[in-house]
Amino acid sequence: MRGLLLLLNALVLLESTEGHREYDQLSQHEKDIIDKAIQLANEKYGKSKHIDIAFILEANYDRRMLHVILKPTSCDKTTPSVHREDCKIQDKAIPQVSCVDCRGSMSCLLLRETSKIKQTVSECLKRNHLGEGHLLDGGYKDVREMTCVNTLGSYHCNCSEGFQIHADAHKCIDKDECEELNGGCQQTCVNTLGSYYCECREGFHIHADARTCVGKDECECHCECNKGFRMHSDTRICV
Repeated sequence: MRGLLLLLNALVLLESTEGHREYDQLSQHEKDIIDKAIQLANEKYGKSKHIDIAFILEANYDRRMLHVILKPTSCDKTTPSVHREDCKIQDKAIPQVSCVDCRGSMSCLLLRETSKIKQTVSECLKRNHLGEGHLLDGGYKDVREMTCVNTLGSYHCNCSEGFQIHADAHKCIDKDECEELNGGCQQTCVNTLGSYYCECREGFHIHADARTCVGKDECECHCECNKGFRMHSDTRICV
C-alpha cells in the first residue's frame, strides 16, 4: 500500500514539470496565448531589449488559465514583438514580467508587483471555481520548479535554481536570495518568484555587472594604463 502511495505521489509530481517544454512543443492554442503575452509585455514594459517567454508558471486548462513569466533577452527590441528562438533569456535582467491569461483576458504586471499578481491569479481561480490543487504559497502552482527523482523503493523532490524545498519535502517554495548578503547587490536587492535583481537608489544607475551602482554624473569610460603599469582591481587606478 505504501509503495502504491509513493508511486501515485511521484506521478503527480512528474505531471508538474510542464513548464520545461520548449516553445515548439506547445500546442497552437498555448502559442497564441504566449504570443499575445510577448506582444503586450513588450508594449507595456519593453525598453531596448526584446522580452520573451521564460517559462510557464501555471497551466490550468480545465479552468482556462495560463500564467507565464517573461524576461529580457540578448536581442534588441523589434516591432512587431514575436517569439524569437535566437534570443537568449537574461535571467537577472529587468524588467521581468508576469502575464496571466484568464479565459481569454490577458493581464501583464511587473514580476515585483507580487500582491497584484496574487490577486489576479486568485480572482481568476475563484471565478473559475477551482477545486483542490498543489499550490505554492500565494497561489502559484509548482509547475516548472519541481522535478521528481525516482530511487530504489522511494523518491525525492528537487527544486530548480531560485526555489527551495518546503518543510513537507513535497513542494518547492521561492528562495529569497536577498536574505543572504543582499543578493550581492551594492544597494537594493529585489526578490522575485524564482529569481531576483538589483536596483539603485535615486541618483545612481545599475552598472553593466547588474550588481554595482554608479552615480549618474560619473564618467563611464574605459581606462588603460601606460607601459610598465597594470590596472588595479578597482579598474580606476594604475599600479
